Amino acid sequence: MHKKVPFVSILLAVSTLAASFTVATVAKGSPWSGVPILELRRYGGVDNSQLASGEWWRLLTAQFVHVSQAHMLFNVITLLLLAVAIEKAAGSFRLMLLWLISGLAGTYASIYRVPPPYDIGSGASQAIMGLAGAAVVVLRRNTDSPRWLIVTLLITLINGVALDLVFGGHLKPGHAVGFLVGLVFAILLVPKAN
Repeated sequence: MHKKVPFVSILLAVSTLAASFTVATVAKGSPWSGVPILELRRYGGVDNSQLASGEWWRLLTAQFVHVSQAHMLFNVITLLLLAVAIEKAAGSFRLMLLWLISGLAGTYASIYRVPPPYDIGSGASQAIMGLAGAAVVVLRRNTDSPRWLIVTLLITLINGVALDLVFGGHLKPGHAVGFLVGLVFAILLVPKAN
């Protein structure tokens, strides 16, 4: 039996990798360099004043740029693993829709009511938390889901919550909103296994 290539999963992971490396190279001269959060507003990040000026497209571009390349690599690997399982269970279009809606909503929530200059949204974490929410639904509806999906889901959630608590003292709104949006939309979009 011919297995379908998880095209959208690969596309999202490679796009995130390429965009972050490109921004780091342009901003700092090396693909492995970190980019200070305040500089990301020039390279696809998003802040409240840009949204107020009608630059809503930045909610999308912000999902591809990262402050830290180590964090970006974790995000890319996690994105790929979660997305492959969701794409297999729900299809390419539904995966793209889940990633897009949870990422946009989570990115917006991450900067909403945050005062300048640190109201800059960036990174794939919001969309990944949305995929984690969708993975919960996939695991619940597909009893033959691979074991590695459970491990990936747990690592994603534990890492996200731990980093939020250590560095912020609370769950980041963008992560919580991304997860909830992914969970709700997956309930509507992910079919039950036959």
